[in-house]
Amino acid sequence: MRPRSWLFIALGACVGLAFGIGGFTFTYAKGYSYLTHDPAACANCHVAYKREGAMKISDHHVRSPLLNINRACQTCHKWSEEELKGRVETLQARNQKLRGTAMDALVDLIHELKARKDTGATDAELAEARGFQRKAQFYLDFVEAENSSGFHAPQEAARILGDSINFSRLGQSALRNPQPVQQTAAPKDP
Repeated sequence: MRPRSWLFIALGACVGLAFGIGGFTFTYAKGYSYLTHDPAACANCHVAYKREGAMKISDHHVRSPLLNINRACQTCHKWSEEELKGRVETLQARNQKLRGTAMDALVDLIHELKARKDTGATDAELAEARGFQRKAQFYLDFVEAENSSGFHAPQEAARILGDSINFSRLGQSALRNPQPVQQTAAPKDP
């Protein structure tokens, strides 16, 4: 083999190694996910930033990314501002509608609990419905506290709000079809 052919073999091995490592890293890090329209692909923080040389510098204004789509979204997502804003607004409108339904269901349950209490229902008779009311309230509060109006994980927000609605429904059902309260005898002293 000629000395020059070793140079080409070594160069080819280096190039192959570089492409192999780069390909593995791209696949392992799921770099291809940034080429999709799937909002679950977002892996970076969407705080607006600017570049100064090789450094990313946050503008330190914690606010809606929609106020600066170019810096907050388009650094990774290469669609137009109109498309990105439209997608966010659609997801948030769906979340807002479901959130309203969950809140209405919870308020209806609370009104029914109050009405039953006013007609003389005992705490024991209301205990099951109150348990469902607490769960419905907790799930609704969780989505409210998350503060993205459902955008960060729309499917999960919808699931949690659906569970809240179901707990409210179960509470109303417990009020309408009460189960008899079982009296337990006090333990006897030996």
